Parts: sequence; structure tokens; C-alpha cells
Amino acid sequence: MNDTAELLQRWSEHGAEDAFAQIVTRHIDLVYSVAVRKTSGDTGLAADVTQTVFADLARKARSLRTEGSLAGWLHRHTCFVAATAVRGELRRRSRERTAAAMHSIESHPESDWTRVAPLLDDAVNALDDADRRAILLRFYEHRDLRAVGEFMGVSDDAAQKRVSRALEKLRTWLGRRGITSTTAALAALLGANSVTAAPAGLASAVASIAVTTAAATTTGAMAWTVLEIMTHVKTKLAIAAAVTTAIVAPVIWQENAIAKIRSENRALAAPDSSTTPQPHDAFTSVDDAATQATRDRAELDRLRAEIASLRAQVQQAVAARPTVVRPQPTPTAASRPGYVSLAEARDVGAASGAALFQTIMWAMKTGDTNRVIELADWSEEGARDQMADMVRDSGRARADIEAGKALDITFRVIREVPLDDGDVALVMEMTEDGNAHREAMRIRRAGAEWHLVVGKNGPKDVKLSDELMRD
Repeated sequence: MNDTAELLQRWSEHGAEDAFAQIVTRHIDLVYSVAVRKTSGDTGLAADVTQTVFADLARKARSLRTEGSLAGWLHRHTCFVAATAVRGELRRRSRERTAAAMHSIESHPESDWTRVAPLLDDAVNALDDADRRAILLRFYEHRDLRAVGEFMGVSDDAAQKRVSRALEKLRTWLGRRGITSTTAALAALLGANSVTAAPAGLASAVASIAVTTAAATTTGAMAWTVLEIMTHVKTKLAIAAAVTTAIVAPVIWQENAIAKIRSENRALAAPDSSTTPQPHDAFTSVDDAATQATRDRAELDRLRAEIASLRAQVQQAVAARPTVVRPQPTPTAASRPGYVSLAEARDVGAASGAALFQTIMWAMKTGDTNRVIELADWSEEGARDQMADMVRDSGRARADIEAGKALDITFRVIREVPLDDGDVALVMEMTEDGNAHREAMRIRRAGAEWHLVVGKNGPKDVKLSDELMRD
């Protein structure tokens, strides 16, 4: 375990604020530099993005699964947060810069960086895991080739080849967008400009606010958990009390009846000291007492038989009580061409509208909230207010599936309709328990992928003509 992982563990398990402050100090320049580039040089917005990234790190530290290094997670998350904040404006500026990029990167070094910077982090994200890790270690964390090789578990020569191949892929990616260069010139630009110093004091401010935010979130989660436990306990106690009363009440009544009969017998058997029989009434008293005792024994035998009968009836009623077994729905496969069942949904990426929707359904099914967030466009007004609801719906869907519910769902994409503003309406049909309905949802291109557009009321739908909604 490297020292960064140890610091992250100290923070997540023990709440060591000094450990988190060290993590922020080590990576603040990396995050801020990526944010500046992704916001087209808007330093104020870049500082806000940096704050959000480290606040998310403080909250997710316990469950965070980094891919090789913390720098990789920070880089991807910074790109996501920044893109969400300025997606519309960045798209327009990116198209303008790409159209204007006609000169060689070697001929104008200073102006070339201004053209490369907006596209650099998208190019790095387009690399596979190993190549991206090599670029981040070499140029973002400024490690020498020996350190890169040690971290990746390869020799110095292998590390150098890996970095060279990654640079060549970056050069090719940029070349397709009108920015030509050589591998050596691109390496020089990355070494000099990929990471710039964050403003003084930003690290301490970020660490302080992130720690406070994480503490508040943890306290709220603990309080909610306690309330849930108390509610479940009270419910179970109430049910237990009701069942106990229904079974025990007849038994208590029987015992009280027996006790009353025994008390009357003792009263009959006890001598009455207030009256003393006279000699001439002795025979009459003896006959009367014998007759009364016979009647009492007969009554006692009758009551005992009645009690035994009642006990038998109670036992039979308890034994005959039916056991309720709720039928569990079984998964159903899509029976017609073009349909996909929820049970069959997989993560197939987002290169098309159909792939995007299947991947979102897979993420909802598996409870992968991070994937749900990644595949949504949050740039619309009020969209971020829906993030918590979408995460909660994803968790509920996962819980329903684990309980054997919500598997009888199929879906298919009917068509993709281009809209005037550049977005696309995804016309789809969903069938649940045999009931089918259709709707058109707005999706938006983000590089090589499509994202679901989220508005202030959730995923944004589109009103289309009846003809477009039909097959």
C-alpha cells in the first residue's frame, strides 16, 4: 500500500483531518489544472469545481475503489464535474477552436497550448486504463520513468515504451481534430503545462470545507439509520404483542374460570362458624350437605369438561391457521425481436441511444449509482436537484430486484428523432407485467457517447407527433 492509500485509509476509518489535508495538498494542483482547462480558463469556476471534487472525495473515501492510483479517480471526476458545470458553453467553444486549429503545434508553441488545452483531458480520458495511468504518472504527477515503472510493475524501458505509445495515441486523437504535432513536441507541452499551481490558500480552504461537509453527511446518515432501526423494532414489537394476545387470551380466561371454581369449592368445604346446628336438626343438616356436595362435584366435572373442549378448539384453530406464501415473479426473457428484458440488460456503453438506455437500465438494476450519474447530462437548470432522487430510485430498483420483484420488464428503442437544437429524441416502448407504454426522452451527444438529459423534474421528455411515436 502506497503512502497516498494509507492517508486515504486514515481519513476514511479514523477521520484524521491532517491525513486528508495532506491528500489535498498533494493533488490540489492536478485537480485545479484540469478544472481550469475544462472550464476554458475560468479560474473562479475552476476553484468551485476543485472544491466539489475534494468534497466528493471526502464523502466517498470509504467506498472509493481507485483504478491504480488516486490521481486517476481525481482526474476522471474533475472532468465529469467540470463538464457538467459548463457543458453547453464548452461545446460551442470547442467547436470554434477545433475549426480554427490549422497550424502545426511546433510552429507556434504558446498559441498551440491554448488550442490543445481544451481538448487535452478529453484525449487522456479516451485512452485505455494502462495508457492513461502512464500519462498521469509521467506528466501530471511529474514522476520519472523509474517511478512510473515501479508503480506499474514493469521495467524502466517498458515504462518508457508505454509512455511513448500513449503519447502517440494522444497525438493521433488530436490530429483527427485538426491539431497536428510530433510526439516529442507534445511531450514538451505536457511537461511544461499539464499541471499549474493552484491559488495560494485554496488547499487549506478545500480541506477544511470538505472535512466539514463529510462530517455533516455522516452524522445525517447515522441519524437516519437510527430512526429506521427504531421504526422497525417498534413495528415488530407491535406485531408480536398482537399475536401473543390472540393466542394467550383464551388460555388466561380458562385459568381464571378454574381459579373461580376452586375458590367456590374451598368456600363450600369450609365450616360456617356463624351458625351452630342444633341437635334436633343434625340429621337434616347432614343430608342437605351431602346433596349439595354431590351437585357441586357434578358442576365441577361439567366445567372441567367444557374447559378441556375449549382448549382443544384453540389448539385446532392455531394448527389450522394457513401459512401465507407470497408468489415471487420470475424473470421473463424478451420474446420478440428488438426487445430486451431487464434481467438481460448489460453495460454496453453509450455509443448509441439504444445502448445508452440499456446501460442505464443495467445500472438501475445493479444499483450502480455512479454509472447512472455518469450517463446523465446535468447542465439543464434545476437538473442537479434531481440527482439525489435518481440515486434513491436506483437503490430502490436494486432492492426490488433482490426481493424478486420488477423483473417482468422489457424495453425496446423504436427510433431516434433528430431535434432542431442538436439533441435527439429517443422513442422507446416499455412493457411491465404485460402493460406497454411509449415515451420519447431527450438525449445529447457528449464526445463519443450519448447522455440522458435531466431537467428540474427528472429525465426530459419530448412531445412528438403520433406518427413518430408509432412503429
